[in-house]
Amino acid sequence: MVNITISFQAFILFIAAAVALFLTVFTVMIKFSMPKMKAILIKMELCTVGLLLFMALSYVFDGTKSPNGFIIVSVINAVGFLLICFILYCYIEYLTVLYMSKGRFNKLPDTLKNTFKLCVIWMLLSCLAVFTDRIYIIDENNYYKRGDYFYLASVIPLVIIVFLTVFIIQNRSIFKIKFTILFVASNCILIAGTVIQMFRFGDCFFEIAIFLVSVALYVFTLMEQNEELQLAAYTELKSGLPNAHGFFAIICQIIQKGNISNYNAYYFDVVGMGGMNNKYGDKKANEILISYIDLLRNWFEKDDVLGRLGGDFFVALVKKERTEEFMKVMSDSVVNVIINGNNQPVHVSSVVGGYKIDDTPQSPEKIMSKISTAISYAKNVSKERFVFIDDEIEKKLIEEKRNYDNILKGLENGEFVPYYQPKVNTETFELCGCEALVRWLKNGELIPPYKFIPLMERTDLICNLDLYMLEHVCRDIREWLDEGLCPPCVSVNLSRKNLNNENLAEDIHKIVSGHNIPVSLIQIEITETNDAYPLIELKKAVDKLHGFGFSVAIDDFGTGSSSISLLKEVSFDALKIDKTFIDYADDKEQKLLSYIIEMAKAIDINVIAEGVEEPVQVESLINMECTYIQGYVFDKPLEKHEYEDRIRRKKYPAIIQ
Repeated sequence: MVNITISFQAFILFIAAAVALFLTVFTVMIKFSMPKMKAILIKMELCTVGLLLFMALSYVFDGTKSPNGFIIVSVINAVGFLLICFILYCYIEYLTVLYMSKGRFNKLPDTLKNTFKLCVIWMLLSCLAVFTDRIYIIDENNYYKRGDYFYLASVIPLVIIVFLTVFIIQNRSIFKIKFTILFVASNCILIAGTVIQMFRFGDCFFEIAIFLVSVALYVFTLMEQNEELQLAAYTELKSGLPNAHGFFAIICQIIQKGNISNYNAYYFDVVGMGGMNNKYGDKKANEILISYIDLLRNWFEKDDVLGRLGGDFFVALVKKERTEEFMKVMSDSVVNVIINGNNQPVHVSSVVGGYKIDDTPQSPEKIMSKISTAISYAKNVSKERFVFIDDEIEKKLIEEKRNYDNILKGLENGEFVPYYQPKVNTETFELCGCEALVRWLKNGELIPPYKFIPLMERTDLICNLDLYMLEHVCRDIREWLDEGLCPPCVSVNLSRKNLNNENLAEDIHKIVSGHNIPVSLIQIEITETNDAYPLIELKKAVDKLHGFGFSVAIDDFGTGSSSISLLKEVSFDALKIDKTFIDYADDKEQKLLSYIIEMAKAIDINVIAEGVEEPVQVESLINMECTYIQGYVFDKPLEKHEYEDRIRRKKYPAIIQ
């Protein structure tokens, strides 16, 4: 029977091993933002648990005389030495991953390379110790004793720790001051434990020092994890810039310091990113945006603040004396991007809403409200690239908000009504259709479209209005059919903002079929505009409408920049020539109008001339073989009961013979 006694050192090491095991289990359970660091920490903690247990057992079995005593003591010491090597290796690996992630480097520094090499050398010496008596000896009584090269072997881990300490101090700006202090203090404990153990035999200072270092790394990792979570909460991850929460926090700090009135605040939106996506593709457009962010980052000074709210939207605090410089950067910046193997300059600009912060009490909410209002006014009302908020603008926006509420209320109360402007076939001078035009009848007053349509276009209420008008038109057509009338096709306007609705064609068909109206009595007119909606979305919507049997016309043809592309890509049934082409002043414009009519007829598209006001224009259009005309020359937009008379009468007097 082996007589085993547990010394004080062994007891301490067993307790430390239990604590280290608990920390290991806890580390496994925690979710880390950097899985690689978690894996290294777990390896290091497991090695520490093993080292503490084996060293505790070495104190228990040291000098124990038994048949297997020599084997037990030899194995314990051999494994203990190797575990120390692995622990140091994990420590170096941990610092390496931390350094590379914090500094965003792609090259390992020479100091860390050398420590890795020293660690490998010490591993080889540890293996050598197992098969020779040069580093330590197990005597005939199974006592552990130091060999001739023990001090040489002990110097290597000491040098490694010193190198790591110097490396941490040199890179304290990367590791941050509090973590640098924690690391240096841990290393000093490790150095002290190593030195003491070199000169005091039979104590466990070095093992306890390693245990304390593993605890320190555990504490650091928790602190780092907490900082990572805070950073994620306050940072826009794609750019690394402060997000809305981060920007708010920085504003609070500046307000507390009393320096906020030294700044102007800005909210800006990069212009034309949709166009860049179409032109260069999503990946290349994203590269352009990243290059633009880098350009701004370099322009901003230390005391300035640049934040990103997501997508193309940014916020900034810039010192007031740099206002003109900032306006220039926002007006036009050039970034270089590799496109088709060539370095190509791309001009980038932004729409900016600004607020000149004064000495009145400020809050982050107030500042964000001001700049949000300013950019909203710039984008939706003034169409200017740079707007500073002032009392007049705020009054205008308050008025616009009041008008918006009135329009919304008007839609709910059915105050918007369709007026019908006839279309006439010039071959027979018969009514051949009409266009439904919206009017706002509020408190007995008829409000013309120019007073509410622009606001509805800006706020997307136009989409509500379009389906509202379709509903009312279908209701009127149903009444005419029930009265035995035969109304011709009615054109209903549709803003291209409706293209956001993937179920647009289905919604239109549902309304029409809900009134049991033949689809041949409804034509959808889509305005040609230069907006952010891709041509492919328009084509998809038109094809869907055709699938339900609807006729589709393009309105205001010629006002956009891609008219020919529209006719090429999208199968329209009719083309409405804009009034500006009808009011021609010279032969050149007349020839252009004639060409448009000829081209449309050649590809089997009906042509309707709108805005015709003079008989001479009718004569000219007839000579150009334009069959369908709409305008005051025949009729103004009519109320429902007036248009019913036109349906019954059918024919108009011939304006020309």
